[in-house]
Amino acid sequence: MKPEESKRDYTEGIEEILQSSFIVRGIEMNIFKIKLCGKPTPSEIDKIFDFFKARPALYISSHEILLKSLSEDLCRRLERLKRRARKEVRLFVEEVRLLHPEEKMTSKLADIVFQKKDFPEKSRLIVFLVPGFKETEIQDLQEQISLLISEPKSLEIVDMDNGILLSSATAEDTRSLAEKPYIFHISKDIEPQSLEETVPLKTAPDIVPPKDNDPAVCVVDTGVDPETLGSALVECSHEDDLPDGIDTIGHGTCVSSAAVWGQDMFSEKNQVIGRCRIVSHKL
Repeated sequence: MKPEESKRDYTEGIEEILQSSFIVRGIEMNIFKIKLCGKPTPSEIDKIFDFFKARPALYISSHEILLKSLSEDLCRRLERLKRRARKEVRLFVEEVRLLHPEEKMTSKLADIVFQKKDFPEKSRLIVFLVPGFKETEIQDLQEQISLLISEPKSLEIVDMDNGILLSSATAEDTRSLAEKPYIFHISKDIEPQSLEETVPLKTAPDIVPPKDNDPAVCVVDTGVDPETLGSALVECSHEDDLPDGIDTIGHGTCVSSAAVWGQDMFSEKNQVIGRCRIVSHKL
């Protein structure tokens, strides 16, 4: 065993995870974060997922992944993790824990909520669930959220993936929601950035190259930005006189990034793990 492996202690994170189970549609689930180190290959990452009997809900960055698992499967794995896990876990998983409440908010909002200062009596917020829930599960979680807040009638689904508008929330409501593992992010209710205002990244993200057997997705759109997509882009073509495949609008790159990572490449993070290959055909 390498020295860095023997120093790993996941106990505190494990205890938090075991106490954070929640039930949706009669099924007990857990959502937790793993932090990777080193340079695991895609196959080694798959083995790590398999150890936890979990599937990725969200790639937060190139080394942070939010996982979703059934509690029945996960509990046995976490007990093993206290003793001896498979070598890929010990070697590449630096940390296993919940997503902390203060990480779920913009820093300004977190300061107000957790330091209990200058929070208005009631505030309009957007609450984002962890991606990947089915529509019926979202409805169930919406009902659970309504039990946590002082004015349940202030909840409504908004026109965005897993987004819930909370039109009247107190600081206590917000703190309570941030502690729930199925809540991914809470922000003040503001207009989302339009695609036309999006500026592609100037440098390539730190991407784990997709494997040959990862799915190939053909995107017929305004082209792509090769630097932004990095090694996830395997082919691009065009039907005009512009540079080969270059996306000057940003829309085709956004579509491609959603196909690769399940989220808009330009939202907050610029480091992700590619899990499919993009073939871009510019029109």
